[in-house]
Amino acid sequence: MKAEDQKTGPILRAIVALGANEGDRAETLKKALASLAELPQTRLASASSVIETDPVDVPPEFASMKFLNQVAVFETGLSPEDFSVRMHAIEDALGRVRTVKNGPRTIDLDLIDFGGLVRDTPELILPHPRAKERDFVMRPLAELGVTLDWTLSDVRRELAAGNRVLLLVRHAERPKIGYEDKTFGGSLPLTPAGEEMSVAYGRLLAGSSEAVQFRASPLLRTVMTAERIAEGMGLASAEIVQDAKIGNGSAFVDSELEIWELFRDGGFFTKMCAWMREGTQRGFHELSSACDAFEEYVLSTFTGQLGIYTSHDVYVASYLHGRGVKTDFCEANWPRFLDAAAIILAPDGSRRYALVRAGLSDRCYGV
Repeated sequence: MKAEDQKTGPILRAIVALGANEGDRAETLKKALASLAELPQTRLASASSVIETDPVDVPPEFASMKFLNQVAVFETGLSPEDFSVRMHAIEDALGRVRTVKNGPRTIDLDLIDFGGLVRDTPELILPHPRAKERDFVMRPLAELGVTLDWTLSDVRRELAAGNRVLLLVRHAERPKIGYEDKTFGGSLPLTPAGEEMSVAYGRLLAGSSEAVQFRASPLLRTVMTAERIAEGMGLASAEIVQDAKIGNGSAFVDSELEIWELFRDGGFFTKMCAWMREGTQRGFHELSSACDAFEEYVLSTFTGQLGIYTSHDVYVASYLHGRGVKTDFCEANWPRFLDAAAIILAPDGSRRYALVRAGLSDRCYGV
């Protein structure tokens, strides 16, 4: 362990695209990858093979200078801002000169995604706004078996294309639940930060649909989340239907009491990941059949164009795993507050699924 790793923040997944089209391209890529892996609180999780590509959006005189490209995935406890500053320092150390816009470069490091967080400042934009359009990013990611999570911008795009979208949204930030609380914090309200992020979430979806349906697990925090999202969307008078079948009374749950006993001694993430890996767990129904039953139920209640159903991380993660969207959930990439599972319904009757990262919180604690 590096000396700087003694204190760490939440461990998040950072995806970096590396490119070089000047000097000893292969050697520079190696040095950049090694330097990134040596950042404090950071480890290299995987790296793609190196490919050669034509330059994109460069001045005509540089069009023949091909790039070597690679994508790497890191796990890091740094903040996205700190990671970005250190990443650009590596570029400088390796001779990056920014005298000509889109000109040749000894090394180019782009932060593509950082744990699904959203940033829009002069210094940092996350996720990278053009990553999904770039073959030299998407092809190496496909090699690694890594998909880029959706954002609420992707949801808006689907709605604008005439599709219907049902979002199963994890509630916003709440206080921690005591292990002796058999109600799973049923009366816990959102924190002030949770209320603010819920309103912000609503603002990001405001105007995206004229037919919005709200449904909430009956626990106070999920109801409050739906209410604040509606407020942010300018729909403060919208009906919030309380429905246990999208929460702890869902098809996933066999016995709330047994689940409480399962989690009361800690080990939430270990036990949840074991359930998803093995398909069975004390207190829960068999995962595959539960996903089918859950989906059948929620779609039977969904008649609008956009559905916002506020629920809990356990069911968001389990549903996404059961549908094959994300089968490597762990504490590092667990659904954070206001992350969602999306069901996209096309006019031809086809269905697609996605993990939608809200990007409004890096908190992910479970029960």
